[in-house]
Amino acid sequence: MTTTPLTKEQFVRQYAENSGKTEAEALANHVALPCRCDAPQCRGWAMVLNLPSFIESHNELYGEPNQ
Repeated sequence: MTTTPLTKEQFVRQYAENSGKTEAEALANHVALPCRCDAPQCRGWAMVLNLPSFIESHNELYGEPNQ
């Protein structure tokens, strides 16, 4: 099932609401990165722990090509 991608801002807002957090709280230790895993809940984005190793791993697996 294909879903319409969200903007980064929409994804962060939705992620925060679903987590019971404010957007600032959601972004305190995480970053929203492009994601091409095709999971319906992603809608084009993933929330990743803001550590270089996590970001690098995410980008290698699910990031945009040539990233």
